[in-house]
Amino acid sequence: MKIKVACGIIAITLLVSVACNALAVSNKSGRKRVRSATVSKTEVMGQTDPKKALLYIIRPSSLGFGVDTWSFCDDKVIGLNRGKSYFFTYLEPGPHIIWSKSENISPYGMTFEAGKAYYFKEGISMGVLSARVKLSPITEDEGKAIIDKHEFKMLTLTDAGLKRGERIATKKYSKVEKKWIKRKDREAARSSSKSGKRKRMK
Repeated sequence: MKIKVACGIIAITLLVSVACNALAVSNKSGRKRVRSATVSKTEVMGQTDPKKALLYIIRPSSLGFGVDTWSFCDDKVIGLNRGKSYFFTYLEPGPHIIWSKSENISPYGMTFEAGKAYYFKEGISMGVLSARVKLSPITEDEGKAIIDKHEFKMLTLTDAGLKRGERIATKKYSKVEKKWIKRKDREAARSSSKSGKRKRMK
């Protein structure tokens, strides 16, 4: 009987220890995520610059609230979103690949013009181990309406967040370029196929 009681006490002690360790890891992880960006609940809007392009990236969904979606312009980190949030930044005019990363990578390439504002939306869906992201352009009216309609927080990268983002960019950008080239090739092939069908129908 004494042996059973002793074993029970040991088992309970181990369970409590495991739970505390898990909580500690969770707390540590939480602090790291918070340190990647500072949060402002005040809506701040950027002003167009005649020499730069103004870029907004908005994450309207609260799905996967605690999962960061990192955003990049070419091989440079430009921000992150978490839950219902957004950020804005300024880009040099010219062609760029804008890409978001969560469990997956979602790129979009285009040419940006100085003095104009561009809005992108991050769509969130469930992944295998984390949230998946789909980056797509939206109109300026759509972007402003999303921000005005909901209570969004704006995130600004900290120094720690910048360093982490730089590591991600260095590791992943070559893959991003290849993925975007393949996507353009597929879209060109589909467009050519549709054009050929229309000609045959005539």
